[in-house]
Amino acid sequence: MECFRKSSASQLLFLWISAAVLAACGFSSSSTVASSVSSTAVTTSTTLPNVKLSNFGATIQSWNLSHTLDPNNPNGYWPRLSDGRDTYSALNIQDGVVLGFTFALTPSIPLKLASALARDFMPPSTVVVATKKGALCTVEKFSKFLGHDPYAAFILDSTGNVKSILFGVDNVPSGC
Repeated sequence: MECFRKSSASQLLFLWISAAVLAACGFSSSSTVASSVSSTAVTTSTTLPNVKLSNFGATIQSWNLSHTLDPNNPNGYWPRLSDGRDTYSALNIQDGVVLGFTFALTPSIPLKLASALARDFMPPSTVVVATKKGALCTVEKFSKFLGHDPYAAFILDSTGNVKSILFGVDNVPSGC
């Protein structure tokens, strides 16, 4: 049985975002806290890997167990970011499986860190097979998943950092 493990990049991103949220709420600390992130492996479905997926590739049931619906926005999932966006939105569900969503970031993060985060959101068996760079976004295409061609499109802000990651399958958004 394969276990889904978060990389150190996603752990650092989690700690970085947590510190930013606490600072925005008026909390501060002079100590450093280390945390480890892991998930347990469970049997999901005969058509999906034997791994508990909670983001891309998750059943809608697993998604809903791992995410909190925004009661004021039926297309968004918390936490709500300081700029008013929900962290997760625009779910693409096909045959009961999440095959796309938008992941919003505030503050924006470097592309390298966003790429590591995107890989953590994908099923463990997927790998990057191609990268395409554009002026406003960069796209990483992943190996096939359930007969689809998944991608992560990194939407850049004016400084070249990533403000959103669009996860999807088959058709890359126009402009990327």
